[in-house]
Amino acid sequence: MKKLLLLALLLALCPLAAAASTPETIVVDSSEVHDPEFVAPRFKGGDMMRFRQWVMRHIYYPQEAARERIQGVVFVRFVVGTDGRVGDVEVLNQPVLSLGREAYRVVASSPKWTPGRKSGELVRVRYLIPIDFSIPK
Repeated sequence: MKKLLLLALLLALCPLAAAASTPETIVVDSSEVHDPEFVAPRFKGGDMMRFRQWVMRHIYYPQEAARERIQGVVFVRFVVGTDGRVGDVEVLNQPVLSLGREAYRVVASSPKWTPGRKSGELVRVRYLIPIDFSIPK
């Protein structure tokens, strides 16, 4: 019985230990962060606009979607880690699977960023970006 109680206690404390060792994640949206202690990650010395330009230069319109003239916006969420790498990439909304896959591929292949900081400490920063797939008329 004592062994069972000890095992239950250890299992209950495991998530707390994992949470304590996980770096803080700051949630950032498209609006400017007004916290003077926060320094946003930088992409190739620039801001989010520079990253969006990089994404648009590396996106390939999937042939099937182009042939069927499928257009729309794909929303991608990702985290810039404390090491500057992009991770935790998720496609939240996609008109069709092929557009979501392409958006995922490009965001996940991002070069390293300069990590974000809060109060001088490196932090993980989550972003949500729209990627527009449109066919010129």
